[in-house]
Amino acid sequence: MPNEQTEKLWLAITLAGKGYATWSAAHGMSEYFSTVLCELYINPGQSQRQLIDHTGYPKQSVNKAVKQLRDQGYLTVSVDPQDNRVKVCTLTPAGRKLAKEELAPLFRIEERTAKQFGDDKMNQLVHLAEEWSQLFWKSLRREEDEK
Repeated sequence: MPNEQTEKLWLAITLAGKGYATWSAAHGMSEYFSTVLCELYINPGQSQRQLIDHTGYPKQSVNKAVKQLRDQGYLTVSVDPQDNRVKVCTLTPAGRKLAKEELAPLFRIEERTAKQFGDDKMNQLVHLAEEWSQLFWKSLRREEDEK
């Protein structure tokens, strides 16, 4: 049975995630598509494995988003010269333009929210959320290893 604090945290995380899903749907994108687009815009030149790790989406969802972006001319996939098994995903100039235009409203919402929250609280939130996430995943992996 969760305690009151973990229940509140679960609800806050769930509602924030639902907010991003709602925003994506309202802008005609699947959540995994907008997340991959955003991730490649903010952190260019990632492998599909990195996209899977950074977004938390299944391989199939990331592959589908990569394929959609590539088929629409917004993304190129190239072989990493250091390791020919790794495919690097890079937004094309048209893809960067799409991301900038499509994601701008989301970035404005995030910036407005962060400004209302204040720098100190934002720094605290980011630090604590990162720490929580790392500890949570460590516990989750430990539980799966024990099975």
